[in-house]
Amino acid sequence: MVWTIIIIAILLVFVFASSSKKTSGHASSSGQRQVNMDVPNPETANPKKVIHFISNYDKDVVQQVYNQFKGLNIHIPQNLDNIFREKIAKGYIFKEDYYWQTSIEDFQIEHENLNNFSKTHSFDLKGVHVSTYKKNLKDCILFEMVTLKKDPNNKYDKNAIRVIAGNRLIGHVDADETETVHEIMTREHKAFISDILDLDGYLDVTIKIYYN
Repeated sequence: MVWTIIIIAILLVFVFASSSKKTSGHASSSGQRQVNMDVPNPETANPKKVIHFISNYDKDVVQQVYNQFKGLNIHIPQNLDNIFREKIAKGYIFKEDYYWQTSIEDFQIEHENLNNFSKTHSFDLKGVHVSTYKKNLKDCILFEMVTLKKDPNNKYDKNAIRVIAGNRLIGHVDADETETVHEIMTREHKAFISDILDLDGYLDVTIKIYYN
């Protein structure tokens, strides 16, 4: 009798846990089962998160979520709509290709309050020919925020400045630019990858700094 009670209790806990999983928050008008996961809303979320979601989930799941968005008349920007459709049709996408073709500048301007900055400065990123840096850049989207960090232990240049995306090194500030960038770093500033140009494997990457 005791074991029976224990088993029933365990089953009840399991059922409760399953029913309380976080869902996308979207209901299907056709009564289709909802997907139990966090789904970025293409109307409001960082487009990179939407592309990441499309890349990481099975095409059937992606189609179900896509249909739910459509059923609720949620606006999907055209470039993201195209990515949804390609994943549904082919079963896969190369997210880095879309990262480098999609700019989240408008999103960053709003969410990072970039209109509050009065000045900008751009420079070419150096070192992008290094295989590790090129690999790290594949996970970057246009207008992704980067961090500028002094690199006093750099064996080639004690004034060097590293450029970090997330927690990954993607290159350095050009030596001709370090004096200017060092001065900007003393002020309030935010920096972004403003352009990635791939010329048959040769990368040309531009960093843009907003500052006051």
